[in-house]
Amino acid sequence: MAFLAFVCPPASAQEEEGKGVEVSLSGYYRVRHYYIDDVWMSDAYGHTLNTNSSYFQQRVRLEPTVRVSENVKLIGQIDIFDDVIWGNNNAPVPVLAGAPTSQGPDGYFADDQFGIRSINPKRFYADVLLPFGKLEFGRMPSHWGLGLLENDGNGFRNEWGDAHYGTTHDRILFATKPMGKEGPMILAIAFDKTVTSNADKLAPGSIDASIDDVDQIAIVPVYHPEDKQTTAGIFAAYRSQNSTKTQIYAASGYCDVDLEPLRLQAEAVWVGGETKALMPALLKANDEDNLHLTGKTDVNAINGVLRATYNYEPLKFIVEGGYSSGQEKDAVIPERNSPRTTSKITTYPFNPDYNVGLILFEEVLYRKSLDAAENRFPYPNDERLSLKELIPSHGSVRNAWYVAPLIKLDLTDALGTKLGILYAQAVEDLYDPTSRAAGWTNYEGNHKLSKDLGWEIDWGIHFGLADNFDFGVQLGYFIPGKAFETTSGDTTNVFETQTRLTVTF
Repeated sequence: MAFLAFVCPPASAQEEEGKGVEVSLSGYYRVRHYYIDDVWMSDAYGHTLNTNSSYFQQRVRLEPTVRVSENVKLIGQIDIFDDVIWGNNNAPVPVLAGAPTSQGPDGYFADDQFGIRSINPKRFYADVLLPFGKLEFGRMPSHWGLGLLENDGNGFRNEWGDAHYGTTHDRILFATKPMGKEGPMILAIAFDKTVTSNADKLAPGSIDASIDDVDQIAIVPVYHPEDKQTTAGIFAAYRSQNSTKTQIYAASGYCDVDLEPLRLQAEAVWVGGETKALMPALLKANDEDNLHLTGKTDVNAINGVLRATYNYEPLKFIVEGGYSSGQEKDAVIPERNSPRTTSKITTYPFNPDYNVGLILFEEVLYRKSLDAAENRFPYPNDERLSLKELIPSHGSVRNAWYVAPLIKLDLTDALGTKLGILYAQAVEDLYDPTSRAAGWTNYEGNHKLSKDLGWEIDWGIHFGLADNFDFGVQLGYFIPGKAFETTSGDTTNVFETQTRLTVTF
C-alpha cells in the first residue's frame, strides 16, 4: 500500500549549505542474462518454431528525495537504460557493429521512442505532511495489497524474475486517520487524470474531437491497528469518459493477518462496467451503417490470490493459489461488417509485475499471445490496430487458475535458496480476445480438447558477495500440458536460466 505509507527519506542525506535542503539518493543497477531453450514462436506463416533465446538486459534506477522542510519533500524516479538489451542491435552489418544501441525487449530503439529507453524519468511528486493528514500530488507510483490490480513495480518483491512496468498515475491524493491519530482507520481519496484531451484544450483540431478526458476517482478505506497484526481494506476506483459512455468500476479487497509463525494474505479483484469506446473502432471505418454507435462492450472479470506463509527459521513455507477468469467466446473484437452490436470482456489480467514462476506465464503464454496479435493484425493500416494491445498478456496471469507451493532457506541475509512448483489450468477455452483460437492446434471444431497448461519447477540461489552486491541464479523447467499438444500429440519442454547481478544503494 505504497500510497498510504508515510515515507521517510533514505539514510546518508547531504545538506546543501545555506538552504536547509536535504538531498538523498537510493536505487539499484541490475543486469540479467536470460537463456531460454525451446521456447515456442511462430513464423510469418503460422508454423510453430522451437527456438533458443540468449540476451543480456539492464536497468539503472535512481530514486532521489529532496527534503524541502520537515514536512515537505519531493520524490522522483528515473530509469537509465530502461530494460535495454546489450549490444548494437540496429547495425546494418552485424559483424561491423559499433557502439551499443538502446533497444528494449519489445524491439523499440531509443531514437524511435524519443529516448525513453536511454533516460526515462518515470515519476516525480510532492509529499506534504499536514496537521490533519497527508497530501501527495504529481506523477506517482500506486500499489495496493499483493499487487494484482495496482502494482508499483518497485524493489525486488517477486520471488521469480523482475518487475518491468509499474503502475503510475498523475494523481492528487489525500490520506487521513478519521478516528484520530491513534485510531485504527486510514482513509485515502485520490483523483487521477488518465487522459487530457487535446481536441478542445491544447491544440484544437489536432485530433479526433470525439476524444475527451478520462478521469478516475479512487477511495481506499483501510483498517490498520497499531499492533500491525491485521490489515484489511478496499481499493475502489471509478473510471469514466463522457463521449464513449464509459463507466468502469474496479474493486480490490485485501486482507493480511499475521499469526506468527503463520501469515495469511488474500486479495480479490472485480472489474466491471460498460463502454462504447471499443465497438466503433472495430467495424468498417467511415461507414455510418456499420459503425454501430449504439453498440457497447460489457466488462465483468474476477481475479484473486490466497497465500499462506509459515515461518520456521531458517525455513519458510509458502503455498499460493490464484484465479483469473477467462474470456468467453463472445468476441471483444468482431469481424469487419459484423452485425453484432455488443461484445463482452470477461477476463482481466493480473498486473504484469505480479510474477508467478519463470516460464509459463512470463515467457510461453506471453509469446503465444504476441504471435496471436501479429497474426490477427498483420497490416499496419488496419483501422482496428489500436486494439491490438488487448491481446498480449505481457507475462501476466490471465484465464487460468494455479497452485504454487514454495520452500525457502535463508541461511543469512546474504545467502539463500528456494524451490518452487507451479501447476496451472485454463479456465475457459484458449481464445484470444478476438474470439479466435490462441495459436494452438489441439482443437476439435471450436472446442479445446484440454485446459491442462502443465507443470513448472523453479529453483533459485543468491549470494551477497560484497556490500550491496548480490549474485543470483534462477532456473526453470516447464513441462507443457495437453493444452499445448499439436495434432500429432507432441509437446516440447522449455528450459530457462536467469543469471542475476544486482547492486543496490
